Amino acid sequence: MQSSSLLFPVALISAERRGDLSEDVYRLKPANSPDISVELVVTRLGMADDSQVRGVPVILLHGSFSNRRFWYSPKGVGLGAYLARAGFDVWLAEMRGHGLSSRNVSWSKNRVADYARYDLPAIAAFVREQSGQVPRWIGHSQGAISLAAALGGKYLSEMDVASAAFFGCQINRRYWSLKIPPVQWGAYLLLRRFAQLSGTRLKRGPEDEPVSIALETLRWNGFMGRFKDAERDWWAGLAEVQVPALVVA
Repeated sequence: MQSSSLLFPVALISAERRGDLSEDVYRLKPANSPDISVELVVTRLGMADDSQVRGVPVILLHGSFSNRRFWYSPKGVGLGAYLARAGFDVWLAEMRGHGLSSRNVSWSKNRVADYARYDLPAIAAFVREQSGQVPRWIGHSQGAISLAAALGGKYLSEMDVASAAFFGCQINRRYWSLKIPPVQWGAYLLLRRFAQLSGTRLKRGPEDEPVSIALETLRWNGFMGRFKDAERDWWAGLAEVQVPALVVA
């Protein structure tokens, strides 16, 4: 099957009309991370009767325990549908193991650091290729955290992000109890008992999250913790980012 991209293998897995909207679903296999089994699905929304007319591209990133349906319901309701009807070229990304994106081999070890370093740059490159424009980004919760990490870590640049909007992005919220080493150790030992966290059981959403995401967050909030990974200080890097930003807390 011919790829829909010159960057890496991309398959158009569905192209449907949903009422007044068109819905094109692509599966990306960027093979740019140590786990080459990673597949990312992005859904492109537009107006069905004006499928050749595309406006400014906007990428929407869902939060934890969630998927593209946070932005776009099966009945065509949500911010994604609203923006498409307003004339924007809307792209709904689904992170590794969420929604239509299958679980990768190392799903249990997935981290925000992986989303920021590998997945978001691949999505940005594909959207730029398809739209011919630099996209705008909107992130909610963990999606916003991943976007902040990608910008602070310089995995995304001004060539990838025309502007960024952050909603409920908890990178500078402090959980002071976790700064107490015994509390942090106890939380760590408790979380280590689980392989994953169930969104339905916790009443947080329809998806599961690998416990590695929670452990990563615990490290950021622990004693001497900081918003970074082993290679780059994302918090310090954010001070150098030169893109227009809207931050809603």
